[in-house]
Amino acid sequence: MTNNYFTYNQLKDRGMSKIDIERSVAEGVYESLGKGIYVDLKFEHACFLPDATYLFKDGIYCLITALDIHGMTLRMPAYYDVASSRNTRDFSNSINTYHLHKFTGFGYKLGVETKIYGGEPVFVYDIEKTICDVILHKDIMNPEDIQYCIDEYRRDRDDFTKLKSYAQILGIADEVGAYL
Repeated sequence: MTNNYFTYNQLKDRGMSKIDIERSVAEGVYESLGKGIYVDLKFEHACFLPDATYLFKDGIYCLITALDIHGMTLRMPAYYDVASSRNTRDFSNSINTYHLHKFTGFGYKLGVETKIYGGEPVFVYDIEKTICDVILHKDIMNPEDIQYCIDEYRRDRDDFTKLKSYAQILGIADEVGAYL
């Protein structure tokens, strides 16, 4: 169990019966986010970044959230961007601090790394995959965020081989090249 999210079985393991769980939901102690997932309402949703990896079993932080984790943005994200596979159950309608982006294919697992953030291990795309995704999804990104992360990336590196390789794999080599 990570932070303030519990599965039905975890609550049962804590000695709660189905009736106890239902009563706790009715009394506002827990909120049901969908079949078998509950959140303890004593906590604020937005305070626990690692929860998304728990809520979205195969969740990987992406886009502006990944830029924030890498220290490559000037602003705090208003919500958390999470990439997941197409078959992941989506709780983001219940918790509006998460935007779930569903993917298929090889690009979904490309560039995944584990970082410690907020004292917890989280899955996040490496900076090269994040930059490719930001350029690929530039229609939903703030242009200032795009330019800032590109400028920071270029300032810190002389070799763009990994970024160009990812761009080639993702079919956006021309678009990435235009920013470099």
